[in-house]
Amino acid sequence: MNTHLFDVWSVMGLVFGAGSAVAGVWMLAIARPGRFGDHSTPVPLPIQGLGEVTRPTGLVIGLSLLGVGYHLLAWSLPPDWISLRVSPAMWPVVPIVAGVAVGASLAIDRLADAADNANDSPGGPPDTC
Repeated sequence: MNTHLFDVWSVMGLVFGAGSAVAGVWMLAIARPGRFGDHSTPVPLPIQGLGEVTRPTGLVIGLSLLGVGYHLLAWSLPPDWISLRVSPAMWPVVPIVAGVAVGASLAIDRLADAADNANDSPGGPPDTC
């Protein structure tokens, strides 16, 4: 792979890496503690299909975007600029781990919502005897 700074793949990596890192920082900024009260308060996200997520999920999304953005930037820059990078054989692990983390956090939010809705039903919580 050519590591020249101005080839097409490097420019695309820089653009997507910087965009992902900026989006991650933005998510961390809006999901920071003290902004929305307690941990169960939903953080409104302007992402179609997600709706509202809790602050911890916003933090997971932000950290995942920041991590993926860093690794895209690291692979788009010449090798002597950044020495901390994932090997080419292991690079697919980066987005997979980020995706699993975000997916698990979203699933936990949905399970918590379902449990809250079951407890708020007119019959009350089910008996556990």
